[in-house]
Amino acid sequence: MYQSACTAAAAGGCSEPERHDRDGLITHETAVAPVEHDYSGFDIVKATQYGAIARVKELIEAGWDVNQPDSETVTLLHWAAINNRKDIIKYFLDKGAIVDAVGGELNATPLHWATRQGHLGAVVLLLAAGADPSLRDAEGCSCIHLAAQFGHTALVAYFIARGVNPDLQDRGGMTALMWAAWKISALDPVRLLLTLGANPSLADHTHGNTALHWAILARNATAISTLVLKGKANMEVPNLRGDTPLTMLQPHLGSIWIGTKVSDRIREATQQSHRRNPLVRMTLDKRFRWWSMIATPFLVFYLVGLVFCADTQIIIKIFLLACLYSVAYTIGQHLFDENLMALLPLSVYMATKLWFYVTWLTYIAPTVSFLASLAFLACSAGLWVCFLKSWRGNPGVIQPTQEQRFRTIIELSERGASGFEPSAFCSACLVRRPVRSKHCSVCDRCVARFDHHCPWVGNCIGAKNHKYFMGFLWMLLIMCGWMLYGGSNFYSYQVVCLGMTTNERLNRGRYRHFQAKGGKSPFNRGPVKNLFDFLECSCFGLVQPQRTDWMQFFEFDKHVEHEPLLRPDNFQKTQQDSSPLSPPTGNRNRTRRPARNPAERELATLLRTETINAMLKCSVPSLAAGLTFGALLGYGALLSSNEPPRPLLQIGTALVLAGMMGSRWARSGKFMPPGLICVLSCAMLARGLIYHNRYLPMIGAKQE
Repeated sequence: MYQSACTAAAAGGCSEPERHDRDGLITHETAVAPVEHDYSGFDIVKATQYGAIARVKELIEAGWDVNQPDSETVTLLHWAAINNRKDIIKYFLDKGAIVDAVGGELNATPLHWATRQGHLGAVVLLLAAGADPSLRDAEGCSCIHLAAQFGHTALVAYFIARGVNPDLQDRGGMTALMWAAWKISALDPVRLLLTLGANPSLADHTHGNTALHWAILARNATAISTLVLKGKANMEVPNLRGDTPLTMLQPHLGSIWIGTKVSDRIREATQQSHRRNPLVRMTLDKRFRWWSMIATPFLVFYLVGLVFCADTQIIIKIFLLACLYSVAYTIGQHLFDENLMALLPLSVYMATKLWFYVTWLTYIAPTVSFLASLAFLACSAGLWVCFLKSWRGNPGVIQPTQEQRFRTIIELSERGASGFEPSAFCSACLVRRPVRSKHCSVCDRCVARFDHHCPWVGNCIGAKNHKYFMGFLWMLLIMCGWMLYGGSNFYSYQVVCLGMTTNERLNRGRYRHFQAKGGKSPFNRGPVKNLFDFLECSCFGLVQPQRTDWMQFFEFDKHVEHEPLLRPDNFQKTQQDSSPLSPPTGNRNRTRRPARNPAERELATLLRTETINAMLKCSVPSLAAGLTFGALLGYGALLSSNEPPRPLLQIGTALVLAGMMGSRWARSGKFMPPGLICVLSCAMLARGLIYHNRYLPMIGAKQE
């Protein structure tokens, strides 16, 4: 019985079986065009076969018994069913035809005959009239087995929706899934039966074969992959001969009719016997493999970054990258599986985002303002919200219950064959397909208003998460802009404020001249001079760049500038302290008078070489704190004076010059905490108001 399908239901006189699409729930019933023919000479059997309903009615009204069988016990309802004469079927049923009459060589019912030919319309009418689909013919097959043998997917779905057990076995123990796996090379009805709950582990009574055994015997690659991947069929179930699907597939491993994913499952199952080895057991652990595929991009990105930042020859870097590729390839061969392409894009994005944040917090955050970092974090929060909604949110999946599936199948079946057109019905999910929806082959589900499947978020983009996905793209674009801004600020800060190159910043611990300065750049001349040194231009003669031929710079000790940046001979000074703030005279060599008050003496002290040198070499945060603290000291010196200051000693000038001394204090680590500086600044501001009220009128009077 297993070597051949059931034979033809009847011979002679019947119409050709209608063509059907075995890839889905689509039946194309033959449209019988009315033919002008003289049916007056037809007997009732021939009139039934050709659909001559007028002649049939004429003969029945003349006294012909509708249940009268012919010589082969075939009734008129059999002939109407096998030819899909729906009008005649209705007429016979109205006239009292026995719906489950048995006839023919196979002792089959009219429902069997209609099922063999795939006539969904006739089957619907017969079931509505009370036909029993569980009855078996002479070969022991019920209607669902016949539908599976001949690949009539729509009939299989309709029978199950009308209450037929998908695991119903024929006389030999064969189920519809076994027949479909052995006989039909198309995707359906195997996929449909699995979707509707068919059990792939059942075995027949004669050979002990499961559906996977039968698919392997038929070399049905589509059925094998569907049973293994979708049905999760057990490959270690032996039949009565002791053969398992695994042992039957191993000799054919690598054959073109065995898919790659199935081959991976075979190799994985083959290695189960080596589980005593801890290493093999670890590589076969699905959870470990999953985490390996997730973690690999994180580690690879870090190692690639280390190689590029290494201070070594380019040939060594290429060698290290080649070694890294070899190691990653070896790991992939042993740990990566069919889930790689689904996990890799998402993992690459997550790894990029991680090093995104590490780079900002480690290198960029110290070089940008607090508001810039705050804006970066705000955009990052928006990015995470949109990403999580796109990744974990429901894109609009159409998820019917089993009862809803059955109702849909019954409704579309009874509506007519057009209900199962691909534009209206999904044969994978067994749902009515809404307008603009599509079945995603990656996620294996129908999505409303389907846009695309995005591997970078690991989800489909549809009606419910499309707006979040667009927000994710915009926020990602903004974040890239922030990274470009932060990167440009970092390199500007590195060159201008620190006087260092990228190589020196990364490897300053390896250079002797950096070690002597505690890791700080010996070429740092302060932010302003570093900027003009980098641009190789002067500022109207006030700031001159230090022009160094770096192609001829070999010995640091011979080129480093040991003299102070500002030498005492740059200023006209007397033997006593003098103030550089005195108005210039026509004779530059004329000595200046001594300072007249403590404020001038204090400001003259601030102009000493080491103080200005400390300010110019001070970092930006230290310079800000030092200027604040030094300004307080200078302000106090002004207020302690017994006489009003000169017009040249305006408040702004005094504060800036006094800040130079604060810079020296800041460089030595003696400046006050920021909180205390704020308190003192408020106090000095109050005293400043008194100063304004007391001295500004006097200054204005003297200027006049």
